[in-house]
Amino acid sequence: MITLTISIATFGFYAWYYTSSKAEINNHNFLFTFASNNKVISKLVSISLMITAFILILNSNSLGITSLMFILMTSLIANCVTMLSPLNILNYKTLIVLIVISTLLETTI
Repeated sequence: MITLTISIATFGFYAWYYTSSKAEINNHNFLFTFASNNKVISKLVSISLMITAFILILNSNSLGITSLMFILMTSLIANCVTMLSPLNILNYKTLIVLIVISTLLETTI
């Protein structure tokens, strides 16, 4: 459940990040070029993904701890995406591999 929430919030922030005019966009991925060209739709999708992640955390915890977890999770995701994305270390393939490994670890432990 936590892996699902983190992955939804990560993709939401990633969509928001690529609507920025300062973001370095590589034209290798259709979704990120679509996000940079259609900023209004991408912002609506990213906000809905972030709200969905918040609601998923809210279903398992109380409102106070959910707010704290969401703020900490969002700040961690924002720092990682902002620092690693321009270096081309963090892309969608790396995110999918990390999510699969995290899901496997979460379900086995």
